[in-house]
Amino acid sequence: MSNDSLLSYMSAIANDQYDEAIQIVTRVIDTSTDKKQIIDGLKNRIKAAFENDDFQMVLQDCKRLKDIGYPLDNDQRFLMFMLDGGGLNRQSSFTKAK
Repeated sequence: MSNDSLLSYMSAIANDQYDEAIQIVTRVIDTSTDKKQIIDGLKNRIKAAFENDDFQMVLQDCKRLKDIGYPLDNDQRFLMFMLDGGGLNRQSSFTKAK
């Protein structure tokens, strides 16, 4: 992710503008051929989608991470995203910072 994209993403997240953050990261994912950059982009999009309550996107991106070889099973944070996106109560495992 370029510095400009990263700053825009961080600003969007800080201002609870998750749709904008998702759009920024999606552009990076769609234009990159670098596997690490795609993985980082997917992980950042998962975070924004989770905050936006878009659990379908969270699940799709977790599947895509696994499909491209990211060791998702070893990353407990993303396993929690998958569980919460699968219908468990969000508050059961996460407390949103105010």
